[in-house]
Amino acid sequence: MILPINDRYRIKSDQYCWTVQEQRRRTLTDQLKEDWRPVTYHPTIEQAVSSLSERMLRTSSAIGFVEGLEEIKRICDTLSQALPSLSVTLSENEE
Repeated sequence: MILPINDRYRIKSDQYCWTVQEQRRRTLTDQLKEDWRPVTYHPTIEQAVSSLSERMLRTSSAIGFVEGLEEIKRICDTLSQALPSLSVTLSENEE
């Protein structure tokens, strides 16, 4: 399963784990090649989403508390739009 998040990140699963992947663009023999490289590995999708959200916040350009809060809201919006069925599943598991 591949869950696209945005143009930079996606979450991919295989029979063993969930992988957060980052898109890599490089030039090989005068051609632009795009591929995905694994960044982190997780046993559950919840852990993969948590890791990705933390990574997106750490690598953001936010300065200060107010910008950090705005960035957190943007990240939450991005993830909830990319993973609408997951947010329903996660909230059902918490009950």
